[in-house]
Amino acid sequence: MRTDLQRLKRDSESGRSAVPETPAARVAKLWKIAVPVLLVALLVAGELYYRSHQQSNRLTDKDTIVLSDFDNKTGDAIFDDTLKTALNVSLRQSPFLNVLSDQQVGETLKLMTRPASTKLTSEVARELCQRAGSKAYIAGTVASLGSEYVLGLKVVNCQNGDTLAQEQVTAASKEKVLDALGEAASKLRGELGESLATVQKFDVPLEQATTSSLEALKAYSVGRRAHQQKSPMAALPYDQRAIELDPNFAMGYFAVGGEYNNLNEPGRASEYSPRRSSCGTMPANGKNWRSPPTTMTLSPEKKIKRPRRVRS
Repeated sequence: MRTDLQRLKRDSESGRSAVPETPAARVAKLWKIAVPVLLVALLVAGELYYRSHQQSNRLTDKDTIVLSDFDNKTGDAIFDDTLKTALNVSLRQSPFLNVLSDQQVGETLKLMTRPASTKLTSEVARELCQRAGSKAYIAGTVASLGSEYVLGLKVVNCQNGDTLAQEQVTAASKEKVLDALGEAASKLRGELGESLATVQKFDVPLEQATTSSLEALKAYSVGRRAHQQKSPMAALPYDQRAIELDPNFAMGYFAVGGEYNNLNEPGRASEYSPRRSSCGTMPANGKNWRSPPTTMTLSPEKKIKRPRRVRS
């Protein structure tokens, strides 16, 4: 008994309690340790998921993408075909992205037992993308908001429907739509994995790469579609109309020259071949650019010489 009293005295003097730890206290102590550990684990898991998700969103230089037709909500037919052509030109400046060519699109539509004139809605573009073995398709929209225009671009994985990247921009007026579209396309290239260095190097503004005239670009776009779906003869009047509307439209001259070559008229074709001069420019190419491989211009006489119209 004396020993027990001495132990009690020592415990009292040292401030230690003789009361045993309760189960609730032990649980509270465990939670104090477990909660920080769980938080760290969740943060690590979240970071790993984010990185893997970001990586899966990026394309490689081996992947191809499909361009759908723009969903034109403005009611203005000037944007039909035109914006898709402009976006195609903008993206083909990239040495990284591979846009499925019109010829490949036409061949895939044929395999799908669809006519070449089929409008590439998001649904059709996704199916075509899968058939062609492409990685993703780009859906574009344009809508009017008062005097402004809102443009949207969305890149969708054609296998699982996931959105890989998207951009939305606003143009202050119709005349600024091409500038806004070019800005959105440049941002999209970076989101899809292209380096900032090549985005900056191969990024000629759309008004310089094509034309500042929406009407000229519209005529050119219809001409490209007529060439693909019908014949060079059917396309030629539209190409000629494009360079009448904008005598500095380099791509328009190149198209006219190409049509004459296809019609076995090399003499006429040479009149429209790009030359180094002060009339219009073509963008320096990335690996996807389908026109002359250097920045080229057109002869000054094209500014005043009107092309002979060809009746289809």
